[in-house]
Amino acid sequence: MRTPIAIVAALLAALLIVPALVQWNGYKQAIVALVRARTGQTLSIDGPLTLRLLPRPEMTAHAVRLSGPAGGPAWLEARAVGLRPALWPLLAGRLRLGAVVLDSPVIQAPAGSPPGGAVAAAPASTPPSAPLAAAARVPPDVSGGGALPDIPGGGALPDIPGGGAPPDIIVRHGQLTYHALRLEDVNLTLSALRHLSGHVRLRGVGMAVDGARAEAKGDHLTLTLDHQGGRLTLAGAMTRQDGFRGHVGGETDSLRALARALGWPAARLPEGGARLEGALFADGHGLVMDGAALTLNGDSGTLSLHGDFASAPVFDLSLAFPHLGLDGWRAALLAPGAEGKPHSAEGKAPGAAAPVSSSASAPAVPDSGRVAAPMPAPVAASGGFVRGVTVNLALRADSLSLMGGHLRQARIDASLADGELMVNQAGVELPGQGELDLFGFFSPAAGGVAFDGQVEGRAADLRGLMAWLALPVPAGLPADRLRQAAFTAKMTADAGGLTLKDGLLRLDGSRAALAATLSLRGRRPALGLSMAVDRLDLDAYRAAALPAPAAPVASAPPSSSQTAPPSSSQTAPPSSLQTAPPPSSAQTPPQTAAAPPPAAPLPAWLSGLDANLKLSADRLNVDGLPLAAVSLDAGWIDDVLTLHAGEAHDDSGAVVHLTGGVAGLAAGRPVLRAVHWDLHAARSGPLTARLGLPAGGLDGPMALTGSADGPVDGDVAVTSRNEIAGGVLNVRGTVSHPLAAPQARLDVEASHADVEEVIRLLGGDYRPRGLEGGFALSARLEGGRNRLAVKDLRVKLGPVLAAGQGAWALETPPHLSLDLTAGDIPLDAFLPAPAGRRARLSLREQISRGLLIPTHGGPRRRFPSIIDVDLPPPPKAAPRPGVAVAPLEGHWSSKPLPLAWLRRFSGAVTLKAGAVTWGQTRLEQADLALTLVRGALSLDHLTGQLWGGGLTVTGSLAADGALDLKGSLNRARMRNALLATAGLGMGDGVMDGAWMVTARGQSPAEMVAHLDGGAKVAVHDGVVRGFDLKAVSDQLQNLKSPLGLLAVLETGLSGGQTRFSALTGTARIENGILVSKDLDLEAEGGGATGRLSINLPDWVMDSHIAFRLSSNGAVPPLGLKVAGDLDQPRRFVDVNAIQQWLAARGIGRRGRLKKAEDSLSRMLSGQRKADGGKVKAKDVLKSLLGGQ
Repeated sequence: MRTPIAIVAALLAALLIVPALVQWNGYKQAIVALVRARTGQTLSIDGPLTLRLLPRPEMTAHAVRLSGPAGGPAWLEARAVGLRPALWPLLAGRLRLGAVVLDSPVIQAPAGSPPGGAVAAAPASTPPSAPLAAAARVPPDVSGGGALPDIPGGGALPDIPGGGAPPDIIVRHGQLTYHALRLEDVNLTLSALRHLSGHVRLRGVGMAVDGARAEAKGDHLTLTLDHQGGRLTLAGAMTRQDGFRGHVGGETDSLRALARALGWPAARLPEGGARLEGALFADGHGLVMDGAALTLNGDSGTLSLHGDFASAPVFDLSLAFPHLGLDGWRAALLAPGAEGKPHSAEGKAPGAAAPVSSSASAPAVPDSGRVAAPMPAPVAASGGFVRGVTVNLALRADSLSLMGGHLRQARIDASLADGELMVNQAGVELPGQGELDLFGFFSPAAGGVAFDGQVEGRAADLRGLMAWLALPVPAGLPADRLRQAAFTAKMTADAGGLTLKDGLLRLDGSRAALAATLSLRGRRPALGLSMAVDRLDLDAYRAAALPAPAAPVASAPPSSSQTAPPSSSQTAPPSSLQTAPPPSSAQTPPQTAAAPPPAAPLPAWLSGLDANLKLSADRLNVDGLPLAAVSLDAGWIDDVLTLHAGEAHDDSGAVVHLTGGVAGLAAGRPVLRAVHWDLHAARSGPLTARLGLPAGGLDGPMALTGSADGPVDGDVAVTSRNEIAGGVLNVRGTVSHPLAAPQARLDVEASHADVEEVIRLLGGDYRPRGLEGGFALSARLEGGRNRLAVKDLRVKLGPVLAAGQGAWALETPPHLSLDLTAGDIPLDAFLPAPAGRRARLSLREQISRGLLIPTHGGPRRRFPSIIDVDLPPPPKAAPRPGVAVAPLEGHWSSKPLPLAWLRRFSGAVTLKAGAVTWGQTRLEQADLALTLVRGALSLDHLTGQLWGGGLTVTGSLAADGALDLKGSLNRARMRNALLATAGLGMGDGVMDGAWMVTARGQSPAEMVAHLDGGAKVAVHDGVVRGFDLKAVSDQLQNLKSPLGLLAVLETGLSGGQTRFSALTGTARIENGILVSKDLDLEAEGGGATGRLSINLPDWVMDSHIAFRLSSNGAVPPLGLKVAGDLDQPRRFVDVNAIQQWLAARGIGRRGRLKKAEDSLSRMLSGQRKADGGKVKAKDVLKSLLGGQ
């Protein structure tokens, strides 16, 4: 047993050791010569030759190079080339080559081609056996100097010792380049020149290869992409003379999966599939595929491809579709992309070099310095465009559907040549009679592809285009707005950014020149935009429900400078403006205001973008305000909005400037940085009128300035100084959370030299009667939207000084509360100024107008007396049918009172004043309390010292015009009252009184006409000025002649005073007419009774007083009438009873007494003589004695 084992062991040792002992390198020259003799190619073996017998025989040549007959560049380099003899023939004693193994080969296919033209389009009826071209049977030589020589045997491999089937060709980890086509990581096995299988990688895309050659069934080649991306099948006949003639078919179930398989995982393609079916003719001169059926995401079309493999390959690709549906493509584009790394069969990234390996038994290859250098790659542009290949593309689609709209005549004509893609035309007709066109050049650039061309767009029916784009058109927009638009610009773009220049935008009648730059080269994208608009009426683009503009924008034709595009120096370039960091988060809002949630952050694309904007408009109309020379220079750098300069002018000369910045917008927590505004105008009137602000017709210089600084979700410091129409308003303080839940702490100061102008600035028709002096106000405002407290309030209104505090609450309804303390308040100064004082009417005019009516209905009764005096009739006591009544608005306004505000507000006001004066009336220590609740204003109390007595008034006023007042006056000293009328007045006494009135109406005239109520009065221990009742009583005791009567009348009724012990009376008020019938006076020297009627609607009065004389009870009462206008009533003496009493005693003559009494009446009533002089006592005496 040991002997056979030893023999076998020795034999195995010999098989392993003996090949290593043989110097095989000595055969190199013979092998090189044999290859040159058989093929004409130059073989170079730079490495060793080795032979192994186990596990199977194989001769291996290392570092092999194969080039053309004259040497030159190698078209094949391999790490190693192994020759394996067929095992069974070898065992039978025959040597036959079984396989050729190429380890890590780099094959550069010939770059030249035989002369010849482009491949002509083969008709569909061309028989498969017809040659595609008649030239060049073999591939061209790598040097470009002609074809390789024919291999002996008509194209078969050289004769192999022993004959038999062709050997297998095995390629491991190889690389094959043919023109622009490069196959990497090639692992293929070609069995007996009839079956091809394996795996290759084309531009990082892995695919399985399976092909077979069958005489009966024809040749076929199938390429299947990795990861179920799709497959491509070639089936037909492949001959050396005719090339390939057959059928091509390709399909994928998912375009998205195909993109992933091709190494484009980020490509957002629809899930729909694709299919290609057509005839293919190809040979060494070119290829033709006409009218191939193409289905793309469910849409059917045709594809035609012509290729010409001349010195530079040329491909003509045409795609035609009757219809393309783009909604699926749009949905895929807008959907979030499933981004990831591309897959490969070996788990490597596409394009990664495969590790170079050899058999375990191969010896180390010495570094010759030539094998390590790979063959040069095909020349390609840096942007991915392959040079040396020309591709002409023509795409047509008769119609397209997108977002419910129909697009027409889509077309793309492009050409790829010399590494540059030229788009001759790319356009489509859009809904709304629109069109979009693009043309220019795509060329290689650093980092990608660059475009240089022009883009144009237009829409004759802009609203139709907006409807298709689902852009809202404001309701009520004028028909001539948003009708048409057009845009054109030169555009350059590359991987580093995009630039628009010479841009022109037309919108309706407006033109805008623009330029823009988008840079992607910095750490953040940066945008620069400049736009110059000739004129734009923003109000015309607002909905009809909004206020109409007050004045249209002037339609002056734009000058050339207005429409010229901004120059490169004017274009706002991206900037790296340094900005201060936002405030620390340690800044927290005050405890009085809860911090609101942060505002919504900006979109991610905006928070990662820098921008500079320069915008201008020659004419701009906004909110009815025509502006001119409007400009805006702003920047958005590092998420900080900076307004470098904002400016606008109006026609009246007003100009406004804005500067400042806002940080923290990206995080949703804005921070104002020195935001400043400044508005100046030489005349404020035109601007306030256009803005609808109250100015009362005042006009003058105006300056509004201010600034704000601080976090919007914290405390914003605010300062402002405003000057308008001579007034100044200063505001200083902080506002917390001004956008979410504002809380203010502001010190406010206001002043003006003329308080009446301040009232005019506030608007309205109110004009005070005599308010003079300046205006000043200071206060501290604290609170927010729902409640604002007014503290440390100081007010000066002309002569009035007041101080206090208040609050404003936004409740339902809003509530106002004020607590004020003031000095003296002259009410006369605050009363509305009369529109025009009514002229005083004469007695004759009062009678003719019906203001005075006769006491009796017919002719007055005559008494046989020496005194016969015609007295004027008493005024009417109430309107009577058939009697003319003066209009109420003669003294009372019929304009409706503004009472509606009583329903819109509620409140409480208290006022304590040192004194309130009204005319000669002075109310000391006035204390007022008002409450407004649910449309009813209540006078809780009005108290004070009036004429030394205590005054108390309560009441209410409702929004419907219902008025109710009650009051009382206790122990008032009448000497302080200074009450007098028609020469009669109260000189002294202690008065107690009370009254109650109600009224209703919407105007003062209505209220007076419906005034009802009652009053009572009692005065004791007083004095009446204007007559001396005791003197009259004393002189009547010695009355013996008419001269005595004259003396009595002149002495007692033309002056003096009468002391009384009591004066009492009551009154009723109905429909504005006060009537008292029980006036009673107990006085020294007698007494008096009287009747009083006051017609408030007509502002007239009538009173009758009968004086009793205590000295002589037989003397009838002396009558005195006071009648006429309430402002200036007149006195009339009624001497009828005394006249009759004297006539009964035979004293005096009738005529002279008549003239004397007339003169006395004129004297007492203040009438003038014919010459304009006053009537005096001597005139009365002359009449009595018979003078003139």
